[in-house]
Amino acid sequence: MFCWFRHVRASVFAVPAFLAAINPAFAAPGDLDAAGFGAGTGKILTAIGPAYDRAAGIALQPDGKIIVAGPCRNDNNDDFCVARYLPGGALDTSFNGTGTALAAIGASDDIATAVALQPDGKVVVAGYCFNGGRYDFCVSRHLTTGAIDTSFDGTGRVMTTIGTAYSMALTLMLQPDGKIVVAGVCSNGGNNDFCLARYLTSGALDTSFNGTGKVLTPIGLSDDTANAIALQSDGRIVVAGFCLGGGADFCLARYMTDGTLDTTFGSTGKTFTSFGASDDNVYSIALQPDGKIVVAGECRSGGSADFCLARYQRDGALDRLREPSGRAMLLEAKLRVGVDLPRDVREERRERVGVGVEAGEVEGHGSEEGYNARIIRRGSPSRSAIAPPDEATVEAGSPLADRRSTRDGLGRARGRIERSVALRARWGKRSRGRFF
Repeated sequence: MFCWFRHVRASVFAVPAFLAAINPAFAAPGDLDAAGFGAGTGKILTAIGPAYDRAAGIALQPDGKIIVAGPCRNDNNDDFCVARYLPGGALDTSFNGTGTALAAIGASDDIATAVALQPDGKVVVAGYCFNGGRYDFCVSRHLTTGAIDTSFDGTGRVMTTIGTAYSMALTLMLQPDGKIVVAGVCSNGGNNDFCLARYLTSGALDTSFNGTGKVLTPIGLSDDTANAIALQSDGRIVVAGFCLGGGADFCLARYMTDGTLDTTFGSTGKTFTSFGASDDNVYSIALQPDGKIVVAGECRSGGSADFCLARYQRDGALDRLREPSGRAMLLEAKLRVGVDLPRDVREERRERVGVGVEAGEVEGHGSEEGYNARIIRRGSPSRSAIAPPDEATVEAGSPLADRRSTRDGLGRARGRIERSVALRARWGKRSRGRFF
C-alpha cells in the first residue's frame, strides 16, 4: 500500500500586543484577529479527547458559528469528534452541552477527514473507520444540538466497503439536492484507485450513481489518491489528487451525474499535470464562476516542498495564457532567424506578426547570432493563445523573409523563439509607445 504522509507545520507571527489592545485599526490584513477572536489573541487551543486531537475539516454556519471536525484519541483508539465555536471563538455550549462531541463509528479507530454543513444545520462528517479487519468509508450526521442524528441510516452512522482491502474517504461534498458525495482512495487488489460513494439524505447509497452508489476508477498507471472534490453548476463532479507513474503528478477526473467518467474532460475523463522532476500532489480544489478549475497542493523536489497551483479550462486543458480582447501582451524573448546580420547593425526594426493575430509587431535589433525581439500581439482571445515563451513562433516579416519557416498553430512564421530572455508576459494598454 502506498502512503502519502503530510506534515503540516503552523507558525504564529507575533504582533505587538499594545497596538491591538489600544486600537484594533492598527491591525493589518493578514494579522491575527486579536480584537474579535480568541479572547484577545486571535487563536484558540481546544482539548477534546483525553489525548491526541486533530482538526481535519472546517465549515462555517450562516450565523457565523464555526464547525470543526477531525479524529480525537480516547483511552483506546480514535473517534470522530466535532466542535462548534461561537463567532468570537468560545465553545458553543448549546452544542452537546460542552461545544464538543465524540462519536464512535466502528469497532476501533475512526478517522474523520472532512466535514460539511447541510442547509438545515445538520453536520455531516466523513472519514474512514476500522471495520472487521479493514478500513472502510464512514459517514456520520449530527443534529444542530450535537446529538447523533438517528434518522441517518437508523443509527446516525454508515460504513461502506468499496475496495478489496481498504476504502478511505478523504474528502466530502454536499449536492444542492441534499445528496452526500465522498471520495478518497481504495485498493483494487494491486494498487490504489480513485473511489467515490454517493448517499441519499437518508444515509442509503444512491443507486442512480453507477448502479451501486459507489465507483472505483483507475486514473494513472499505479497508485491514485483523491484528496479534493467539487461540484460544477451542471451537476458534474470534479475530483483531484495525485497519481503515481514514476513520480507523483497532479491528476483530475470528472464524473457525470450518473457516476460515469465525462469523456469531454481531457478526452478520457481524466487529465494529468507534471511540474517537472518533483512529486506533485493536489490537496484542494476550487471552481471559478466562469467554470475554470483551480487546484493547489505541494510539489516536492530535492528534499523540500513548495506551494504549487494549476488552473484548467472546463474541458480539462491547462489554462494557458490568452489575450483578452482589446488588450496587448508583451512577451520578451530571443528570436533566431535564418539570416546573418552584421554585428554593427543597431537600427530598430518593426515587423508584422503573422496570420492569426489582428494586429501586432516585432521590435528589436539585429545581431550576428540572432534577433533580440520584443514581441507584441493583439487579437481576439480565441485566436491568440500563446505557447510557452521558448516554444512560440512569430513571422519576422519582409526584411527577414524567404528564410526558414515553421508553424505553431497560431500562424506562419519565419523565425523561432529559441531561448527566452525573460520568462514572463504581462498585460497592459499601450500609451505613447510604452506599456504599463
